[in-house]
Amino acid sequence: MSGQNPEDLIARLRDEAARSVGRELVLEAAAEQLGLDVSDDELETWFRERYEDADDVLAEVKESDLWERERESLRLRKALDTIASEVKRIPRELADAVVAFARESA
Repeated sequence: MSGQNPEDLIARLRDEAARSVGRELVLEAAAEQLGLDVSDDELETWFRERYEDADDVLAEVKESDLWERERESLRLRKALDTIASEVKRIPRELADAVVAFARESA
């Protein structure tokens, strides 16, 4: 980022933010369409797998908004995992044609 003028940096950050929001909106729509949810048990298991002192962490997290934020984050991960598991390989020529078309359309 160093060496960029402020206008270029701001434009680049805006583009990255727009892509990030777009990705999240797509995953939210996919999760909704697929009917994905994350149960309290799944969320608790997720925390227990990551923290040695899970009981203390869980007690603290459940009293904050982090519990629901992590539930939504896991829901979006489930959507991405579901989409990724259903991706089918396409011939290289077709992939190249799609990329070329996308570049021409931009």
